[in-house]
Amino acid sequence: MAAITLSITEVRDKFLPLIREAKELLEEIIITKNGKPEAVLISYEEYESWLETLEITKDDELMAGIREAKADIKAGRLYTKEEVFGAGRKAKHGAKQK
Repeated sequence: MAAITLSITEVRDKFLPLIREAKELLEEIIITKNGKPEAVLISYEEYESWLETLEITKDDELMAGIREAKADIKAGRLYTKEEVFGAGRKAKHGAKQK
């Protein structure tokens, strides 16, 4: 997905359609002033995703777990579903186990 670049004047003239584009098409709209980027218009959904990503990257313990998992994958330390859950297990989410 390529970002759209528009001047402040263009954004002012097309603001409501641009909001729709950002929301429905998940477009990133770079707003420029005198040819220099000043701001970005993104959907609220995309904004929340960025906040979640920032929160994850600030969690040292979680990031250490991610790095460890990536190292395990690279080293081939992987398990099949059957190895983890046992062969023939057909439990569904919310189903009670015996």
